[in-house]
Amino acid sequence: MKNNPENLPAQESGTPEPQKRQNGNPLTLKIVFIGIIMLILLIPGGMILSLIDERMEMMEDAQQEVARMWSGEQHITGPVVTIPYYYEVKDADGKTSREKTSINILPENLTIDGSVACQQLRRGLYDTNVYSTEITLTGSFLIPNDLKTLHDHLYMGFATVSVGISDLRGIEENIGIDWNGKNFPTVTDSDNDCFDTGVTARIDLREWLDKPGESVPFEIRLKLKGSAALYFAPVGDQTVIRLRSDCPTPSFIGNFLPSSREVTEQGFTAEWKVVAQNRSYTQVIKKSNYRLKQVIAESELGVNLLIPVTQYQQATRSVKYGLLVILLTFIGVFFVEMTQRKNIHAFQYLLVGLGLVLFYSLLVSISEHLGFGLSYLTAAVMTTSLIALYIYGITRIRSTALSIGGLLAVLYTYIYILLQLETYALLAGSIGLFVILAAVMRYSLKMEWTGER
Repeated sequence: MKNNPENLPAQESGTPEPQKRQNGNPLTLKIVFIGIIMLILLIPGGMILSLIDERMEMMEDAQQEVARMWSGEQHITGPVVTIPYYYEVKDADGKTSREKTSINILPENLTIDGSVACQQLRRGLYDTNVYSTEITLTGSFLIPNDLKTLHDHLYMGFATVSVGISDLRGIEENIGIDWNGKNFPTVTDSDNDCFDTGVTARIDLREWLDKPGESVPFEIRLKLKGSAALYFAPVGDQTVIRLRSDCPTPSFIGNFLPSSREVTEQGFTAEWKVVAQNRSYTQVIKKSNYRLKQVIAESELGVNLLIPVTQYQQATRSVKYGLLVILLTFIGVFFVEMTQRKNIHAFQYLLVGLGLVLFYSLLVSISEHLGFGLSYLTAAVMTTSLIALYIYGITRIRSTALSIGGLLAVLYTYIYILLQLETYALLAGSIGLFVILAAVMRYSLKMEWTGER
């Protein structure tokens, strides 16, 4: 009697299809789970970026606190000769009245020579660069020939010579103005058309007015403290500014770059040369202009002396590569799962991803105490070791764990190289991603993508 297949016991006819589905998940479903996990990991990634922004704000607050107690950035303007004068104005009824204003005369020649000594003050975890500077302003004023026509309207006995200093707390010694060989003491000035605050000396210029076309020499010595940056306004018809400092990391800022400069590990020297035609204001300003201060400020040049804080910027850049590291690591783990026939749970993928995200928290926290390069190496070694040991705990295959560890080591090295590049970062990144994609595509050809595991 022949056995009817329909009458065979269930165990003899093979495992039913529902039982097969219980023993393994479809590949498509596993890939969907991995994608969901990656989206979930974007949340802690965003938290890391918020953490970096918070630490940067704390650093800026610490620097501002130091500047508040020491002295802020200094803006030097002048010297400026200010001469009060009046002019007559007729109203609608034909009545004449006098209005008072002033004439501001800028120097014919201005040479600024300064030396800047930097030092670091620590506030909490953060170092702030502050400086002490000795500056000498020399040059000459030339009285305009056409000023003679206003002789009867000028108050030459009330003329002043002023220098703008943005933060008066930084003045370390009393400032005197040497005018034509005579020294005049100064007082605080906060009512000048060319700047907000500074020092001024009243000088009787009636004798000067009688000698139109004659140059009068001056010399002003400043001893100031400041932080962050040092600016100068090139108010001379011909301005030459020379600076030297022991700061090895200057950043030249403002409306003009130095005509010559030299930066070494011991410091820098720089020289600017500016003529009146390079600016948008004249040497004689006969009427008060409410935008004069702004126009002069726009012509300023200077140097930033802050310590370049790169760890937060580089950490932010590295976080932007985080999704790539997680994706490629997940692909590596997924290939292990396929080739070694090891079923890795979605929760284990999540733990691996969290370990990769933790790398950036380690990087930020360690870099506040060590250099960025050493911090990056420490965080990379810790993360790579953690992930490799965890993969070994899952698979119990040493070669597999070493392969994942090697993959992470290559990825972290590659990203560190990209962080150090500036001009060629995009090119190197694009070529590197192309090579990585080609390798993944090549390896995926060995996989069996049909059916269920």
